[in-house]
Amino acid sequence: MAGVATVLAAYPSEVVEAALSPLSGIPSKFKFMPSIAELKEDLEGLMPRWVPGQAQVIDAPYRVVGPEEKPRPTMEELKAKHGENWGLKSGFDSRRSRPALSIGELAVKYGVPREKIDDLPDAPLRTKAV
Repeated sequence: MAGVATVLAAYPSEVVEAALSPLSGIPSKFKFMPSIAELKEDLEGLMPRWVPGQAQVIDAPYRVVGPEEKPRPTMEELKAKHGENWGLKSGFDSRRSRPALSIGELAVKYGVPREKIDDLPDAPLRTKAV
């Protein structure tokens, strides 16, 4: 297997992908694992059809073509599309924008005496028995 990996590593990834395609590559030609010589022969046969920088080997039968990649928008285009706040309404209320409650406010809100809240750091942890 190390020999196969060495041979595959010597070729461009597009050529290797075409050679290993189950539709038209080596798996569709051999019933058993090919020898390294057969593998190299098949890879060499694909090299004349390979164009550097192209996503796939040209003229490969049963070529599956994915969606075209569109260029990513620039920061200026995104700001023009979504606005300065990225589509968020200004002044929206969230938990993070609210000030933290004081200990006294917590005691009133939850109906717990202030002394109980002050004792919490010293209280032993209660865990459920499994």
